Amino acid sequence: MDAGTDSSIQARKREAFWQERFVTCEGTKRVCNYPNADEFGVLEVNEFIGALPPFEGKVVCDLAAGIGRFTVDLAKKAKHVTAAELIEGFTQANEEANGAMGNITFITADVTKITFQPNQFDLIFSNCLLQYMDDTELPRVVENILRWVTVDGHFFFREVSHLTPGLHDTFKNEEPCICRSTDTYNGLFNNVSVPVDGAEDEVYKFSPVAMNQVQCVKEAFSVEKDFYWIYKKIRCQRSDMSG
Repeated sequence: MDAGTDSSIQARKREAFWQERFVTCEGTKRVCNYPNADEFGVLEVNEFIGALPPFEGKVVCDLAAGIGRFTVDLAKKAKHVTAAELIEGFTQANEEANGAMGNITFITADVTKITFQPNQFDLIFSNCLLQYMDDTELPRVVENILRWVTVDGHFFFREVSHLTPGLHDTFKNEEPCICRSTDTYNGLFNNVSVPVDGAEDEVYKFSPVAMNQVQCVKEAFSVEKDFYWIYKKIRCQRSDMSG
């Protein structure tokens, strides 16, 4: 089985899983796999939005935006937000709730197939997105994100490195989550680069800004396996990639 076929299988799995959640669940429970989803969802939003670098007046992308839990708070400060989501039902729910804000573009697409312009966003935000990419898709998605964010712009992402029994529901379509270690993500982001046009000896890369444990998960469920990262896009010499 070739890599393309593997990725197609993973794409079908994640779409089936999130379609089922949209139909089966209601409200925040559609996108938040925890008990007391409404209350806990507020804690997540407050922690992650509070951790972001300043984005007032910036151009932002909310990748895997879901029902818009984070979109609304991003749009309150940002100049413009692009909310990209895999499932059309989620996109519609987000637009119905937040479309009147007037500074949000809503897109339904698989992140592995989206085409954005280089240096389009000052901040790209994602919550539990990369863990649904297989090992073939993940490096391509990260490389694209590096292209899409502006120089000195930031990428925020949160992932889980372990599915804790009892905190994740069981559905007909099993959750296609690939739990990876923090070392795996650190290694990937420290080594990805894209060339600088017209500068043979220079590349763009990610520079780490922060990696922190998700405190609301730790405090609510005594789970220490959720982390978020913030990376900054920088321009450097190829020789600096090992640094």
